[in-house]
Amino acid sequence: MFSEQKYLVSLVKRFVSNEQGAVTIDWVILTAGVVVMAIGAITVFGVDNSAEVGGIKVSEMTDAELLFISMNPNLTGGFGDLSPITKVMINTKAKVAAFRMCISDEGSTVDMGGMSLPISPSDACALL
Repeated sequence: MFSEQKYLVSLVKRFVSNEQGAVTIDWVILTAGVVVMAIGAITVFGVDNSAEVGGIKVSEMTDAELLFISMNPNLTGGFGDLSPITKVMINTKAKVAAFRMCISDEGSTVDMGGMSLPISPSDACALL
């Protein structure tokens, strides 16, 4: 009987001293905090889909227009008064468009101000 008690006490001590579960819980709490902060930032700064860059609504831009604006921000008036989240959204969409164009090996053209400007896959790959 005495040896069973010793064994149970040693099991309880080992269980209490094991910190692997505590580390997992720490990471879950940290990750949840990061998610809450990201949602808060998007709520505070907002994403303005009605914003215009170069006379084109951000939500209606084609891949080629996103690439052109990202590669030549000064020609299109830059990002002006857009919110920081909207700027990040435009740059992220442009990177995705550049990646798609880079792996497909197909160029594109963009119509800006009555001019048809070519964008080659190598230009798109340079944006990455």
